[in-house]
Amino acid sequence: MGLPPEVAKAIKAVNKKFGGSDDSGVAVVASGDLHANVPRFRTGIFSLDMATGGGIPKYRFTRIVGPYSAGKSAIATRVVGNMHAEDPESLCLWIDAEGSWTNEWSAVFGVDLDRVVVARPETGESGIDMVKAFLQTGVFDLVVVDSIAALVPQREIDTSAEDANMAIQARMMNRAMREWVGMSNSLRSRDGAKQPTFILINQVRESMDQYVMEVTPGGKGQDFASSLDIRVERKKLITDKGKMKGLDAHAEAVGNPVAALSQFLVKKSKVSPSGRAGTFTLYFDEGNGRKKGTVECVDALFEYSMRLGAMSKVGGSYVVTSTGEVLTTKKDEVLQIITQKSDVANALADDVLRKLEHGEEEAVAAGEAEQTDPLLAQSGQAS
Repeated sequence: MGLPPEVAKAIKAVNKKFGGSDDSGVAVVASGDLHANVPRFRTGIFSLDMATGGGIPKYRFTRIVGPYSAGKSAIATRVVGNMHAEDPESLCLWIDAEGSWTNEWSAVFGVDLDRVVVARPETGESGIDMVKAFLQTGVFDLVVVDSIAALVPQREIDTSAEDANMAIQARMMNRAMREWVGMSNSLRSRDGAKQPTFILINQVRESMDQYVMEVTPGGKGQDFASSLDIRVERKKLITDKGKMKGLDAHAEAVGNPVAALSQFLVKKSKVSPSGRAGTFTLYFDEGNGRKKGTVECVDALFEYSMRLGAMSKVGGSYVVTSTGEVLTTKKDEVLQIITQKSDVANALADDVLRKLEHGEEEAVAAGEAEQTDPLLAQSGQAS
C-alpha cells in the first residue's frame, strides 16, 4: 500500500526545503531507506563480528571502552584495515589525541597509510573543530577518535591544577556529540557526500560511588549517541611457550609474552541483541608460529561453523560446506587445521557471516556467544 498523496507531497516539500532528494533526503519512506538496513564494517575478529551481528554498523556511532592495553585501538585499526581491503578508495580520519598512532603497527593490520589522515589536536575544542572541518568535505568513510578521555578542554589547560573545573569535559563532549550527529545526518542528504561511521574510543576511571564501579570521561552524550557500545579488557598474556599467565606474573617463569587474551562484552546494541560476550587472542609479536598482528578466535569459529552449517560432520569426518574439503575426524585436529590454514578459517568465517547477514541467526541467541567460547569461562565473566 502506497503513501497518501498528501504525505508524498509533504516529503518532497521537506526535502526541497531542508536538502536531499526523495530517496536520499532528510525525509524518506522507511522501505526505501538504504541506511536502515545497517551495512557493516567487519572487524576481522570473528567472535566480535558475530557478537555485534556482523561488525561495526556503518553511518552510526560505535563506542569502545576499557582499561589500558585492552585492545581498543587495535580493534579500531583492524576496522580501518578491513575497510581499505573492501574499498581501496575509502578514507579514514584518525583523531590521535593520545599520540599513540604508529605507521608500523597500523600497516600490520592492512591499513593503507596514504588513505588515512591523522590529526593531533592540542585541546579538546580544537579536536572537535578538526572533526567538523573534515566532515564538511564529505569524503571520509570513517572517523576514529582516540580517545575522548584525552580531549582536554582549553579551560583546564589554562587554569591552575588546584582550580576545580566541574564537568567541563562532559559539557564539551555532550555539545560535540550533538554537533557531530547533526553534521553526519546532514551529509546523508548532500549530493556526492559520504555519511561517515564514527568509532569513539574511551578510557575508564574508578568511581567514588560505592554502587558504580567505574565511569567513562566525557559525559553521557556519547552513551546515547552510540548504536553500539563495547567494553573490552585484557585477561591473560600468552607467552612464546604457548602458556597463559596472569598480567602480573614474572615473564622468566613461563616465557616472553607474545599475545594477549582479551574479553569483550556488547553492553548496548541497536543493531543486534545486546549482552553478547566473547574472547579473542591478539598477537602483538611473532611467536608460537603466528605472525605479528594475528587474531585468533578458533573455538568460537568452530562452534558457530557447526551450528550454522558452515561445517558439518559427514561419515565421521568434519567437512567444510562451502568448499567440500574434508578435514579430519577429531575436533582437536580440526582446531589445529583452522589455526594453521588461513584459507580454511577464512572460508568458514565468510560462510558463517554470510548466513548471519541473510538472517539465519536463530541459533545465535543473545548470550550464547558467551557460552560457546571456552576461553571466556577460563578468564572470568565480562565486567
